[in-house]
Amino acid sequence: MKLSSVLLTFFFSLQLFGLEKAGVSYPDKLSFKEKTLILNGVGVREATIFNVDVYVAALYLVKKEKEANNILKTESDKVLKMTFVRDVDSEKMDKAWKDSLSEVEYKKSLKQLLAVSRDLKKGDTITLEFSQGQVAYLFNKKRLLDIKDKKFSQKLLSVWLGPKPPNKGLKTGLLGQ
Repeated sequence: MKLSSVLLTFFFSLQLFGLEKAGVSYPDKLSFKEKTLILNGVGVREATIFNVDVYVAALYLVKKEKEANNILKTESDKVLKMTFVRDVDSEKMDKAWKDSLSEVEYKKSLKQLLAVSRDLKKGDTITLEFSQGQVAYLFNKKRLLDIKDKKFSQKLLSVWLGPKPPNKGLKTGLLGQ
């Protein structure tokens, strides 16, 4: 009886969580707009020369994809979830957004994003929901912003999947590699 109980708990936990990194677990599936998105991969944002963990990110797609360009080109729904494993003040986060999205054509959308920026504490989450050429920004599951700009939406996702991700391991993790 004891062994079957342990096995049941083990198998239940396998189905409940798809991947775990740096103490953060993500489920293998996610409901989004009456669809089921599949966990594509999980990566860790590391900072400084000491590779300090900042957040764990998970990418959910309609179907698994290992090529970043294919993900960026498709207009299918996507969700990027970030769970912070350390505190990050809003000034540092704002600088990261500005460094990644500094082109003039994104100025208006970047300004909207910066307007909802706040200090982040360990355990806080930012969720970016990409759908139909727009992106929604959620902080701890509360929707704070909708940006209806297809080019900005694609550029924002390229922060993690483009040629200059915050760190290489984060990108490869999101691509399930």
